[in-house]
Amino acid sequence: MASAGFQAITAAALALIVSAWTAPALAQAQPSSAPHAPAAIAPNVTQGANHAAAVAAAAENSTPQSPQAASSAAAMQQLPRKLGGPAANPSPIASAPPTKKTIREKVRAVVKSLNPSRILMDHQFTKAAAAFPAFCKTWEQKLKQREQNNLAHIAWRFDNGFQTALYTGYSTVESCESHQSAQGFAIGKLSYEEFHYLIKAKNADEEKTAKATPVDDTHTTEIFRWDKNSWFDLR
Repeated sequence: MASAGFQAITAAALALIVSAWTAPALAQAQPSSAPHAPAAIAPNVTQGANHAAAVAAAAENSTPQSPQAASSAAAMQQLPRKLGGPAANPSPIASAPPTKKTIREKVRAVVKSLNPSRILMDHQFTKAAAAFPAFCKTWEQKLKQREQNNLAHIAWRFDNGFQTALYTGYSTVESCESHQSAQGFAIGKLSYEEFHYLIKAKNADEEKTAKATPVDDTHTTEIFRWDKNSWFDLR
């Protein structure tokens, strides 16, 4: 396209030069009855020049922009007015830095963190959390004692030719954890398995040696609270 425009400009310029050189010869060849004929050539020369300029402008406008020029033009469209572009200036609100806390707000936050009652509860929780693992071990021993007591007090009954009995046993403590509630209270939680056993024997002698068969088990979780420097069952 650029080559075609250049050729058009060159052709127009040659036409103008030829017209300028041939006009005086044509004027001399014509009769002298037209005394003002040479003056009429000037408009033709002017029209030729205007035509050449128009062709050149059209050729310039028809030349495609390079990718770099197009990218620069697009970037100029995005610039704010303060930088020479047509786009709106950045909003001062959007570009403003975040507000800092005032001294009064900082003081309130410190006072809140230094609440005497909360400080006391935090101290109590630290003490309770340190004591809870030992409490879980003690609770596990209580479960074993409870199981031994269940075995010692089995109630036998005769069923389909056998002496049968049911009793409850316990596993070791499987989880032992403590945490502080949103209000600051110390809460302890432990869990274990609770098994139900069935014993079958033909007579009183077999009752002492018969093996217990588990029939079901229950996952049990118990929750405790810390009060007066000790853990207590919430039930």
